[in-house]
Amino acid sequence: MVPVRRIIDTLWLKFGSMIKSFLRATASALSRVRWKSSSVADPVWASDAEIRDLASRSLQYWRKLSDEAWAAGRLQSSSTDLHKLLGRAPAYLNSGNSSQFDLEERGRGLLYARGHSLWQTSYGGCELEERMLYSWLLVGLGQPTRCTEGSTGFTHWPGTVDEPEDPDAANYIAILVYAWSYILSVSKNRDCNDTRQRTTIDVGSVSEAGLRWWAALLAHTHGWQATTAYKRKTYFSPWSVVNESAHPYSLKATVNLSTTTNSMPPTSEEALGHLSRFCMEQGLCSQWLAALAATLTLTLKTLGPKATILPRTKPLPNASGHGRGIPAEQLDLLPYYMSISANSTGLRASLCGGFYQPGIACNLVSAWLDPGIDHVLRPLLDSGQGGRIAAILGQRQPKTAALWIGAAITGLTSSILSLVKSGAYPFELNASAWTGCAQTYLTSQMLPLATASRIDRAKEAQLLFLTQAEGCHNPPITPWPPFLDALLSDTEIEVRPTA
Repeated sequence: MVPVRRIIDTLWLKFGSMIKSFLRATASALSRVRWKSSSVADPVWASDAEIRDLASRSLQYWRKLSDEAWAAGRLQSSSTDLHKLLGRAPAYLNSGNSSQFDLEERGRGLLYARGHSLWQTSYGGCELEERMLYSWLLVGLGQPTRCTEGSTGFTHWPGTVDEPEDPDAANYIAILVYAWSYILSVSKNRDCNDTRQRTTIDVGSVSEAGLRWWAALLAHTHGWQATTAYKRKTYFSPWSVVNESAHPYSLKATVNLSTTTNSMPPTSEEALGHLSRFCMEQGLCSQWLAALAATLTLTLKTLGPKATILPRTKPLPNASGHGRGIPAEQLDLLPYYMSISANSTGLRASLCGGFYQPGIACNLVSAWLDPGIDHVLRPLLDSGQGGRIAAILGQRQPKTAALWIGAAITGLTSSILSLVKSGAYPFELNASAWTGCAQTYLTSQMLPLATASRIDRAKEAQLLFLTQAEGCHNPPITPWPPFLDALLSDTEIEVRPTA
């Protein structure tokens, strides 16, 4: 007689996509369904008392977190530190030549390179084979990401607690995003062309080459292009942008004339020098880090029908000239930031992962998520306080704090909250390892056996994935662990020896 579990696995292989869609649609509603019988308790559904207790504790937790994160009305100094994001992230296309990678056109005009990672158990005497997990990194876009300016979560830049407080502070985030998009795009030896669209913001004392760069950078529509050719098609860098702002820029500069003329577009190192001098002359401290984080999140905006709205530029007529330059070592870190950004699935999962809470089973997810989202975060978003949401999520998971600032700048906060509220948001194991942030119970330490003859369902799911049991080659579709336990004799044969 064929075991029921084998039949289910076979059905999953044949009808997996349909089943997956059904589970996604019902997962978030699981904890809302109440057992109707007053005389029989069903272990599948959490009791009303459990739901009320968790919901109450969740609301209290998120309200306290909100008060603590925004006590000074400004961002914490560490919240713009992107370096904390780098756990074990690899360098982006390390050889610098995308043609040496396994490239594939996927989606609507998107070009990806395939990589992989090897996973194994980190403790115990299990002799399990290594697991290979693939990851797709974005290499090219069919068209650059469209950007304009308007009111966003950071229309007024609050600064960090260690900066001088200035209610009339300048806001150059949009311009800094344009600069970072160029620097990231040319850092891997792409073909870059300056289209020389001259626009006539004070960029201070610059060379002729620097002035040409700023003019191309701030030009309306295509001021520059960084491209990759593949199969007779031209793809733009994942961080390429088009400035569609209705308010054109004008440049003011003191030009240092040179006897030699260099018509080539600047390298990423030269462009970083131009940007660093601009930040110092304009008195900017943390904005360049926030803008870099925002640029990294642009890979989640590539297919959107609307232009990405960046904070409206607000220059000051008399800059302080006491800003912070960009450390040269940032150039060496860019390839690692780019890997996190180019793994768009992992980037989205890293933002969603800020809501993951160990110990919350899948039938209590709504009781954990809904109070914080519905009564704390969503009202802040509706009142235009996206920056405060970034501070709250950064306080909860400091490693991804800068990413949340970037998401608030590029207008991703609402879509991320909606995805998380579904309860079945994605997780990505590679991104979890790269950033050092837990996103799912799969990577947590395994629990011991419930008894000599029973196994916890969460541990069973971990072992099914690690042992690559039939029908379990892919990770589960939800980050939340199953509940209850099962007889060890009822599990798959692959699970029993390693339990």
